[in-house]
Amino acid sequence: MTPARSYVLRRKPPGLFLNGAHAIEREVKVLTTREQAAFPLPHIFGRCEDGDQMGTPFYVMDLVEVRIFWDANLPDVPRDERPAYFDAMNAAMAQLHSVDVHARKHPAGRRKRDRPWRFLL
Repeated sequence: MTPARSYVLRRKPPGLFLNGAHAIEREVKVLTTREQAAFPLPHIFGRCEDGDQMGTPFYVMDLVEVRIFWDANLPDVPRDERPAYFDAMNAAMAQLHSVDVHARKHPAGRRKRDRPWRFLL
């Protein structure tokens, strides 16, 4: 934490788990891919995938303060303000769906046309 900003350190939990569970490497890939597409997500400052520093892979990102609405009717939001919330939600969904999943290059330079959904998960 610095005077100007706060950070989040995400790491794998201790212990054994199924292959693919708690795949923070995948989280970093998705977040950085979306950030490159100008999608509003926290910035990733760095990652350590080998576990030498903390005993497990981890990454550091911006802390983003958000408001979570558990009820889609937004009962805590004044009625006249609700359309702006829904407009913002729809704009974010439209932006997400406008990302060209075929544009992401495979590390070897090949385009991942065989399974473009794979990096979204």
